[in-house]
Amino acid sequence: MKFIQEPRVSLRTNLVGLTIVGSFVIGTIIAAIFFIGGMSTASDSAASNVCVSSASAVNTSSNPFGSLVSGDTILLNGVFRVNNNYTVHSNKAITIIVDGSSARLRIFKNRRLVLGAGSSIILRNGGRLGSTGGCKASAKIFFGSVQVANCSGASGLPSFGSVNTAGGLLPTGSVLPVSWLRVEAESYGEDQVQVKWSTASEENNSHFIIEYSEDAENWIEGLQVGSKAANGMSNTILEYREMHHPPAYLSKLFYRIKQIDFDGEFDYSSVVLFEMKQKDQVVISTLGGSKIKVNVKSENHGESNIRVYSQNGTMVLTDVVEGSKTLSLPKPGIYIIEVGEGADLQRLKHMVL
Repeated sequence: MKFIQEPRVSLRTNLVGLTIVGSFVIGTIIAAIFFIGGMSTASDSAASNVCVSSASAVNTSSNPFGSLVSGDTILLNGVFRVNNNYTVHSNKAITIIVDGSSARLRIFKNRRLVLGAGSSIILRNGGRLGSTGGCKASAKIFFGSVQVANCSGASGLPSFGSVNTAGGLLPTGSVLPVSWLRVEAESYGEDQVQVKWSTASEENNSHFIIEYSEDAENWIEGLQVGSKAANGMSNTILEYREMHHPPAYLSKLFYRIKQIDFDGEFDYSSVVLFEMKQKDQVVISTLGGSKIKVNVKSENHGESNIRVYSQNGTMVLTDVVEGSKTLSLPKPGIYIIEVGEGADLQRLKHMVL
């Protein structure tokens, strides 16, 4: 099972110096890059990464991909139309990434697209696969000599619709069995991070592992979470949320989810950045008698709500502080003072003699 938001680095042997970490791209592309469809072209003896711009539609009849080598990637940001029987390469593994809501891989009626055995088609960020003039079974996709999909899904092949739902085609020709919806990380309470993710479908999924990192390069495995899918199989949206206690000295963390199949294969979600919000600094001092002074040092320089409770839990006063505030309490005793709301809430105990 593979997550579909980001291509695996191993599929792109000629992206020299490129590191892909979830949705973060670090490094430089040293190989030649061809921009087709209204953008400039840099030529070289062997193309290594082909990018179709969204400036205009590109037809296969213009033969835009004539110098690919095994492991190359075609990145589609616009419309790519297979208007003739087009062989990208008959025996070399090519990855096509259809990326963005304006990106379309469109196969004309009675036409076929041929990629080498071991190729992949990945749909992400709203990219789609379809056929012109309605769904036509004669619009076909081949990996090598094996037909892997057509528009109607005849003869047990994945239809273009099922490919869209799953997010692409694996090198085997089967659809990607996980449609990954989201990964989020947000503050929870005083010192916790709530990590949330969801899947639209799962197949052969054993469990997940939450991983975190200070630099998005060196990862630490955290909590293991079992799949909610019965026997690892699900065609409905499944929601997951777990708590993580990050080291206190860290102000930001990167999170990703590692997914493991029953057969030991694994893959990763996209990466999300969590930044720990600095809490207000609250200092309470006694002025004499039953008066106290509450000082709040806040990065936001805004107002904070104050609630004061007696030792038995009875609220004795409420107020608002911006900077500092002097409060008069009913009598000597032990009080619980709350400053802030929600994730920013701080609770302090103070004795008035």
